[in-house]
Amino acid sequence: MAGMNRYVVAGAAFVAAISAGYVMQNGFGGGGHGPTQLAAAQPVTAQSMLPIPAAPAPSAPVVLSDISHVSALPEEGVNRAAAEAAPEAPAVVPALVPAMDTAAAAYDIALAEDPAPAKPTLGTPVGELMEPIAKPAPDTTPTDTPAEAASDKDAAAPVCEVALQAEQRAAAMVHLVLDAPCLPNERVTFHHSGLMFTLATDADGHLEAEAPALTETALYIASFAAGDSAVAMVDVDSLIFYDRAVVQWKGAEGLHLHALEYGAHYGEAGHVWADAPRDLTVAARGEGGFLTKLGDPSIAEAQLAEVYTFPTATAAREGDIDLSVEAEVTAANCAQELDAQSLQVHEGAAPVVQDLVLDMPECSAAGDYLLLKNLVNDLKIARN
Repeated sequence: MAGMNRYVVAGAAFVAAISAGYVMQNGFGGGGHGPTQLAAAQPVTAQSMLPIPAAPAPSAPVVLSDISHVSALPEEGVNRAAAEAAPEAPAVVPALVPAMDTAAAAYDIALAEDPAPAKPTLGTPVGELMEPIAKPAPDTTPTDTPAEAASDKDAAAPVCEVALQAEQRAAAMVHLVLDAPCLPNERVTFHHSGLMFTLATDADGHLEAEAPALTETALYIASFAAGDSAVAMVDVDSLIFYDRAVVQWKGAEGLHLHALEYGAHYGEAGHVWADAPRDLTVAARGEGGFLTKLGDPSIAEAQLAEVYTFPTATAAREGDIDLSVEAEVTAANCAQELDAQSLQVHEGAAPVVQDLVLDMPECSAAGDYLLLKNLVNDLKIARN
């Protein structure tokens, strides 16, 4: 790569250490166990104050043996993976679904063309799974004076009604609708099988977002700082056709997930990342992957994530998908410890989790990038 300064970081200068746990309520770190599996209808609405379930347990630690420090992003048309001197970590070779459910695949394409087609019943109504929270009966005891009645009314604590709806979309995505009229302009963190991202309600306490599913029976929890929360579940039967790679972190921006499809170079059509995310209809039709950005970076200490989705089981062609993560050195994260986490999902199986603690370079390196090649596994697409 002409005109580019690069070297492989070694020793204690930039240490990438994998931690062994995760607590959803407090960010990264701590213990965890597998997600609770629940049957659900789709779409569903539920209101509850359920505890946030633990994230999937991290797998065995991964040694990040390939960390490159580069002075800038590669020039367009340059294949960074081919230019790396250090050997790459072995790629994961996912097998295709032996017998594709063509009806389900066709339904996924229909979802891409029409986000709200008629849907079959997919399970037990959520009302049969969870009893509604009983509300106290109104106090009908007559009062002696209007003043006493007003005093009793003022003493009653207001009830905050929070409702969350979840509905399946194309490419194993889920449309979330949150309504919390008593919580306008408030930050709220969504939790789903280890995935976390932070958004804010509008002036009416309303919020809508598109989120990926990481499990076929997908449970989403919206949690406010004051303790108010709501939960919704939805069946996402098309997840078995897709592979997902997730990178998430807390606070300052600086991490980016990159996918180079079928030998593409940086800046070419097959380079999928935050500045070229593509539309989900590409994946629904088996033509390629797309990237979803989650979380609002303008919110202080927000949970942020990037998710790459590829239609492994319905891909129109075979080949390799090279995945990597870049950590940009910025004024907000230089000379600090960067905590991050990766999750990967294959054919609807439970997410595989890896925690990362990375010592960022000094602030004099601001504008440079650390290339992490084996925090996420590459994909090899083969036809039966």
